Amino acid sequence: MAIWIKTLVLPAKDVLDESLQKLAGLAEQNGTRTVTMECGQRVSDGKMTLTCLAPLQEYTGDIGNDSSMVLELKYKVFEMLFTGDLEGEGEQQLLNKGNLRDYDVLKAGHHGSKNSTSEELLRVILLEITVISLGKENRYGHPHEETLTRLENIGGRVYYTKESGAVTIVTDGERVHVKKYRQ
Repeated sequence: MAIWIKTLVLPAKDVLDESLQKLAGLAEQNGTRTVTMECGQRVSDGKMTLTCLAPLQEYTGDIGNDSSMVLELKYKVFEMLFTGDLEGEGEQQLLNKGNLRDYDVLKAGHHGSKNSTSEELLRVILLEITVISLGKENRYGHPHEETLTRLENIGGRVYYTKESGAVTIVTDGERVHVKKYRQ
């Protein structure tokens, strides 16, 4: 089964690593439009808004995980934070910017690695649900036990794609329901 992707959205060109540059080239070869989304830019459709929070325009760290695109989704009163592969320095720069708030759902950074989804971040965003995207028998042993402990300490529910398969968040803008591919 093939899935046709009309548009590939990438972070600013100055933080694209080699693998993202190759992906952009492959997309263009196959007729997929490639665009960049920079910090502060947003896309809206009715009551839904997707805003790019990172990488910050003043980002000075290494290109890679710390320069991951971070997106904030708002739909009515529902808010979700997508942190890509963000960890360490990139997460700290995002926290220092001071524009994070409470979120209903978090897509955890870097597959739940030890250096992502810090205690400081969790204290700021006070979420109810976390989704960790990772393979069942990944070679890195993700998610890391320290990250799971941090998530456990804040309460809320945690869903893992390695156990649930696809995790779908369904909302009417007020209530949230989680659907798992595997029960």
